[in-house]
Amino acid sequence: MTSEVLPAPEPTRLVAQARLTLDGVRAMLALAGICVTLPALWACAFAAGGSHTALPHLFYFPIIVAAVRFGVSGAVATALCAAVLAGPLLPADVATGTPQPVLGWIVRLVIFTCIGVFVALLAQQGSASLRSAYQDSRLSRALVRALRRGDVSVHYQPIRRTADGRIVALEALARWTDPRRGQVAPDVFIPVAERTGAVADVDRYVLRRAAEQVAQWTAKHGPVIAAVNVSATWFAEADLFSEVEDVLLRTGLPAGQLELEITETALISDVRRATDQIDKLRGIGVHVAIDDFGVGQASLSYVNDFHVTTVKIDGSFVSKALVDPRTALLLTGLFSLFGTLGLRVIAEGVSNEAEYARLRTLGCENVQGYHLGRPAPADITEGLLQEAGVTPVHH
Repeated sequence: MTSEVLPAPEPTRLVAQARLTLDGVRAMLALAGICVTLPALWACAFAAGGSHTALPHLFYFPIIVAAVRFGVSGAVATALCAAVLAGPLLPADVATGTPQPVLGWIVRLVIFTCIGVFVALLAQQGSASLRSAYQDSRLSRALVRALRRGDVSVHYQPIRRTADGRIVALEALARWTDPRRGQVAPDVFIPVAERTGAVADVDRYVLRRAAEQVAQWTAKHGPVIAAVNVSATWFAEADLFSEVEDVLLRTGLPAGQLELEITETALISDVRRATDQIDKLRGIGVHVAIDDFGVGQASLSYVNDFHVTTVKIDGSFVSKALVDPRTALLLTGLFSLFGTLGLRVIAEGVSNEAEYARLRTLGCENVQGYHLGRPAPADITEGLLQEAGVTPVHH
């Protein structure tokens, strides 16, 4: 069945039309200003009658205006007009007093054009940066308001054991539905939150909601691990440990049922702080996982030095293992090595049955991906827990 694109609501269409009209009016006013300014300046320059005056420099004004408003093409066109109109003020030969039209015109045209193009490029770059910063700030403020109102929901993606398909953990993920914007994709608002620093608020919110929910599920279905992402922003804050400890006390979730997933960016930005944070969390029984292992600078030394409990293998290795024997051998070695060290290994991004079967033959014990379950709201996840059952994991 083909989907039909519905027309935009009338208020939205009117707003869009009003913006287009306003932009058009502004463009016409700017163009009119340039058309009026050029002849006026030419008249003043002609009346002044001599290149010894400062009046020729007034031609930079319309060139700059055109460069800012219309970009490179407007700057070049205005520079050409300005060079032509500035003809009466071309340098004169000192000995004879006769004008030098060709050389002077070329020099003035080159100067005007270079200035105009340079200003246009700077204006475009600055405008794009300001527009991007404004959009980020606006979306970030809306996200923070949504968090305060409780409008951000938490979805849960199961992590399953390959031996029997039972659920061993649930990764908590933020999902945002805005009244005006509709469903805002995570790959849209999470990067914005990271750039503006609001991602720490998202992390705190998800941790609190996930801990409350998993504590309730534990009472009904048995213990299951809540896996929560911790950004580099929040991980670098000194109060991370106290906030995590406070959430555990308030929700009643045992520390052994909480796993914080940390990216390598958070680890390598400040190694000493990262070591202290992880040691304190491990001291109260909280599990710590290295997320997206293998795609960046993370090495085996990180696994050893930071005393993590879980390693999540990036999904790119999973897809390659089907077609590349070397990748398959690498995964087999990693699964065996991490198992010997007593670490739990999770292969991410499992998208089909072939990848799932391949990981089982390579010795992977835990998997996660759309093939095993997409992120779902709490009510759907609870039904999944009843159907699949949970398997406590002991480290």
